[in-house]
Amino acid sequence: MAYKDHLNLRRVCSDLNEDILNLVGVHGTIDTEEKQSFEFFKTVSLKRCRIKNLSEAIAPDFFVNPPVLECLEIEDESPIPYENFSYLLYPAHQLKRLELILRFSPQGQPCTFHLLPSMVLECIRHMPALEFLRIQKMWSQPTDNSEFPISIPSPNSSIGSKRLTHLEVLIPDAKIHALPSWRRFLEQQKCLKVFNVYLGSVCWKFYMNAIRSNGKTLEKVKLFGLTTWDPQSNAHEPFDWAIFEQCTNLSSLEINKATTGRFGFAGRETGLLTNVNFQMIPFSKIEEFFVRGVALDLESVRIVYQYMPNFRSGGLSMIGEEGIAAAAELAWQLHEHRNLPEVDNHHGLSDNTVEVLFNLLVFATTLTAIIVSTHLRSG
Repeated sequence: MAYKDHLNLRRVCSDLNEDILNLVGVHGTIDTEEKQSFEFFKTVSLKRCRIKNLSEAIAPDFFVNPPVLECLEIEDESPIPYENFSYLLYPAHQLKRLELILRFSPQGQPCTFHLLPSMVLECIRHMPALEFLRIQKMWSQPTDNSEFPISIPSPNSSIGSKRLTHLEVLIPDAKIHALPSWRRFLEQQKCLKVFNVYLGSVCWKFYMNAIRSNGKTLEKVKLFGLTTWDPQSNAHEPFDWAIFEQCTNLSSLEINKATTGRFGFAGRETGLLTNVNFQMIPFSKIEEFFVRGVALDLESVRIVYQYMPNFRSGGLSMIGEEGIAAAAELAWQLHEHRNLPEVDNHHGLSDNTVEVLFNLLVFATTLTAIIVSTHLRSG
């Protein structure tokens, strides 16, 4: 219900209006530049609240009736004071949905501002009903956490909701001292459908247990900043695609290696991610497939071509020389299929899927595009 609707409701029924404002809760957008509505929303119970602009300091009891609040979205269009975040988050124990999108440059912010992600994680401990969590920090330089020892046990204490179905945590500059708590939080979840995480450059094993714990429910997975360096073994451990073996409902998968850090790559990562067990990905329901910075061999590229009947969109980039050569070969085969109806389709792919696969393979290498365009001209 918009602010103008509240004004109309006042004229219709004052008793009903009071019940809604104080007990049921209303939907409101907080913007300190909109003085009239800002003052109004400070005096009523909010059920859904969007923070658009909150540059001025607020009181600890900013929310009139915190237990009513179920959805909180903070998307700063101007820098929000650090203290305001604690006054907004700590009382919100009944949240079902929390979105925190930080778009401003950190320049000029107090030195304590880098503690915000840890403070948010602490607040989440007291949100047992949370089902949707999105934290995205913009304007941040990715940190190299590749030396984080995966063997360190995560904290034993319970951290927040175990009812999350949607989890997006994109904090490229996550501090290494906060990783044990984040890992514990991720591994506690048991019914995630969406798992989209970037906590700086870390060994892929950091996410292994969380993915396996949610294997039966996961539908969309995006991982960023992956390395193969395992500080525990002091060696590179190939990325194991078998961690997705139980994800039989997977419809979207995106894997990205770390490309920043010392020497141009993350930590000791000096090239493309080596990997094993590509054939163990459950491809039958996958519609989206993106891979960046993973060395794919001929067989792996063939698997993408043969076993993704529902494929709709994707991209292969930085997949190594063998992967590029395989993509070139298969792109030409698909080109033949598209242009020669008498060519048998051994894999039962729809024409639309063939078209999308062709574009995927062409995208994998500039050389492929040149080869295909040459054949098209000669035809």
